[in-house]
Amino acid sequence: MSWKTLAKYSLLAFVAVSVAAIFWQQLRTGSPQAEAAAAPAPAAAAPEAAVPPARPGENKILVYYFHTSVRCPTCRQIEA
Repeated sequence: MSWKTLAKYSLLAFVAVSVAAIFWQQLRTGSPQAEAAAAPAPAAAAPEAAVPPARPGENKILVYYFHTSVRCPTCRQIEA
């Protein structure tokens, strides 16, 4: 058996075990949707804590720009 085949089957086994573990955990703890439906509704927030609706023309986009010391051609093109 070649190392590529061994790596392929190892990774497939890891994914299968991970999916099974998530499924098992969901069975033990219950689904989040059922817990949310069973939980009481939170009290209404105070008016001063509410977020005011955005006014027309006031939409903003917040962009986070992360980079390392190595710049790829795509990053340099976007930056330009």
